[in-house]
Amino acid sequence: MSNHLSIATVTIALKHMIEHEVSRDFPGIAITIDKPQAPDKIKRSLINLFLYQVTPNPAWRNADLRTRRPKGGLIRHGQAGIDLHFLFTFYGDHLNCIPEQLLGSVLRALVDRPILTNDMIETALRKQRDPNLNQSTLQQQVQTIRFIPSEMTPDTIFRLWSTFFQIPYSLSFPYQASAVLIQGDRAGRVALPVRQRATYVFPYRPVIENIEHIVNGKKEPRLTTVTLNSELRLYGGDFGTAEDTRVQIGKVRIQPQSISDREIRLRFADVPDEERDQIQAGMSSIQVVRLALDKRSDDESEIEMAVESNAIPIVLCPQIASSDDVRLQSLSSNEEDDNPLYSALVSVQLDFWPFPNQLIYLLLFGVSEGVSGKTAIFRADKRLSQDDGVEFTVSGLKAGEYLVRVQIDGAESPLLWEEEQKQYSGPLLVIG
Repeated sequence: MSNHLSIATVTIALKHMIEHEVSRDFPGIAITIDKPQAPDKIKRSLINLFLYQVTPNPAWRNADLRTRRPKGGLIRHGQAGIDLHFLFTFYGDHLNCIPEQLLGSVLRALVDRPILTNDMIETALRKQRDPNLNQSTLQQQVQTIRFIPSEMTPDTIFRLWSTFFQIPYSLSFPYQASAVLIQGDRAGRVALPVRQRATYVFPYRPVIENIEHIVNGKKEPRLTTVTLNSELRLYGGDFGTAEDTRVQIGKVRIQPQSISDREIRLRFADVPDEERDQIQAGMSSIQVVRLALDKRSDDESEIEMAVESNAIPIVLCPQIASSDDVRLQSLSSNEEDDNPLYSALVSVQLDFWPFPNQLIYLLLFGVSEGVSGKTAIFRADKRLSQDDGVEFTVSGLKAGEYLVRVQIDGAESPLLWEEEQKQYSGPLLVIG
């Protein structure tokens, strides 16, 4: 296949071929590669070659639909099959019909040499002496490039020449080169060959039949408000033992605190920090995974295998422990107004450490006099890495107290509930 220099290579090769053939009839004839010019500016006989359009080749349009495997592995490099549309324009003494003679000479050349050969390409590159074009791989293209006359109606001629600003029409004739195949060169990933094939039969597969969500010793009926203070109790069968059983949340596998054949208990508060920091807030799934090691007889190596249970959807919600975890910075306002509006930078400390690609929003609910019932939503400032803090640039807020919630990929942090007063008490952000 040919690389990105192929279009320029075809143009140069066509120019030199026409120049060589037409010079037999018109010694010293000039061939230019440019857009058409006004005839009064050209004082000699001349042929101009102009690439005015590139179109997909119909025969090669769908030839590269499947270039990758379902998981993204490269099967072969993609390619684009295109046709190049050239416009020959002829200049010279009209009284002696020089443009017409040049047209006839060019047509004869293209009839005699309708195929672009490797010799024509190498000759053109040698005469051009361009170090960049020397990197062209057009000679490696298996598909033959043919020169074919194009049909051009009076309407097409009018539309084409109207694009050349204030340039009157000159005798011209269209030709196309079909087809140029440009191949991609992006590196792909290729799997190593399989040395040994094996089939494994597992007599067991863990099954989750029910999940109980426990918060502060009380059963919570919803799995959409799971936090790092929650305890999950999984009921089912074939759960295995503590040595070979893990609970998988998303892509993170966690060692549960209590395992029996019919019940697993997972308390997030007791999960090691290095495992808990990998869990993402938002919509996720929970599964029971049983591990097994297979020893290969040839080299005594061990391969870890896993059998996964059915998946149950859960929502992991971030938490703001208290109002102290909501900090206000760079507060400013338009003090000249009777009802000033404030802008600030708000930083929030969460128990989940969000990943850079997650969508994070700050939700504010007014609760004090003057802002009661007012709401506002702000998107988090851009975070370049997971270690960056979560900050929000807020604006247009009136002075008052606001309840604060943070939403990560649709999962919202819970508010603090005051049982005696039967109302939400925090976390709060005080503006003004």
